[in-house]
Amino acid sequence: MDTLFKLAARHAVDIMPGTTDYPPHRLLADVTPYRFSAPTKPETCIETPFCALVLQGEKNVLADNRRMQLRAGHINLAAANMPITSSIVTASAEQPYLGVIFRLDLDEISHLISEHHLQPPSIGEQSHVALADTTPELSDAFRRLLALLDRPDACPILAPLIRREIHYWLLQLPAAAILFQAALSGSQSYRIRRATEWLRHNFSRPLSVQALAEYVQMSLSSFHAHFRSVTGITPLQFQKQLRLQEARRLMLSGECDAGGAAFSVGYESASQFSREYRRHFGAPPAQDIHRLQATAS
Repeated sequence: MDTLFKLAARHAVDIMPGTTDYPPHRLLADVTPYRFSAPTKPETCIETPFCALVLQGEKNVLADNRRMQLRAGHINLAAANMPITSSIVTASAEQPYLGVIFRLDLDEISHLISEHHLQPPSIGEQSHVALADTTPELSDAFRRLLALLDRPDACPILAPLIRREIHYWLLQLPAAAILFQAALSGSQSYRIRRATEWLRHNFSRPLSVQALAEYVQMSLSSFHAHFRSVTGITPLQFQKQLRLQEARRLMLSGECDAGGAAFSVGYESASQFSREYRRHFGAPPAQDIHRLQATAS
């Protein structure tokens, strides 16, 4: 783990409190070594399926009605597009929170399962998130993947192989049942994943829940029930959180003011945007952004 820690620390990006962005490295679009230099307040955002490896510090996570405390050596798995509330508990400038986030490719996981006839571990409590201890095989694969950041010539050749290896070792974890459940074509979780992926790419468009249910070949009542089961919220609430999340990112980056951000993410009423933003983030847009920027400076 020492070499992995040093590689992650050298390539880590500093994350601003309040942001939901873990910017990808230019060579590895699905991997981000990252760092927090101070504790953060709980923030809720809709995350894509991921594996997060903790290398230093402590983090609290609330997702799918589960509370988890992550420490060095832990892996946090999320197998669905879903709201996750997290806060950095232990971090300082001298000993920052250090982690690596790896965006899962559930299609790649599905291919591995079908091509090699992999069997899931016994399934206990149904969930879409899990906490596990890392393994020597996973730590070594992550080390070799991050080492490619120093070898741009080898990265396009070897990175796909190591990504596939990481997915394989994740499927060997006792917590891997959630990955089997999400990746198998035809399952209800798979259909909801298709719906949430559509929403992620089209959140600024008007939403017809009936049309979305038909898109994933489910009845409206079944779609509503399973969507809430996977994400904990309704499709309209899911869309609203995506809109507000993106609006906050646009304002934090300086790309838009509140009015421009509201229009960009699909709001027609600036007052409605301001009301919903305040309800979700606890302060009006301008005040919230000023607070976050002051915290980061």
